[in-house]
Amino acid sequence: DWAPGDNDVPNRVVLSGVWSLDSYSQHMGGMSRAIFGGWSISGIASWQTGQPYSAVVNSDINNDGRLDLLLSTNGGPVYLFRNEAQGAATANRSLRIKLIGTKSNRDGIGAVVKLTAGGDTQTEMLRSGSSYLSASELALTFGLGQRDKADSIEIRWPSGQFDRLSAVTAGATLTLAEGKGITSRHEFTKPR
Repeated sequence: DWAPGDNDVPNRVVLSGVWSLDSYSQHMGGMSRAIFGGWSISGIASWQTGQPYSAVVNSDINNDGRLDLLLSTNGGPVYLFRNEAQGAATANRSLRIKLIGTKSNRDGIGAVVKLTAGGDTQTEMLRSGSSYLSASELALTFGLGQRDKADSIEIRWPSGQFDRLSAVTAGATLTLAEGKGITSRHEFTKPR
């Protein structure tokens, strides 16, 4: 599984399926701090080392446009990592896209979305089932850095339908219906 960390371009990556944070840190040459650095831990003061993690899912828990992480442990507690931007990352923007299929399946699973902003292109496929006995929400999140809009968004639906949008303003979750374009726009909540 993966999740963008600070809405920068390109997105940072978080991997699941690791045995423990200690082994992950050793395997990645100590990179876990850099990868997980955008998240704070809710409910605990520090990492619990040696704890086997079984699933990682992402969701924008507080509707601020930044993906938060939920980690479950084998026979233990669940940890919520809230993605709270700091420093220059507070100016980073994002767009979230929820798909609704009309000819394709209702959730748009299998659709490929390509977003271009300022010469950078990101491509994501909507998938279900993201980790062991878990699933992330069915919305795609694109980090735009400090850009205020996406120059273009292209969707190739499983049915073969192709939709294209231009000059889409950042800062919201868009609902896109197959063959119809934007059907709703839900603005992000401003951080307090």
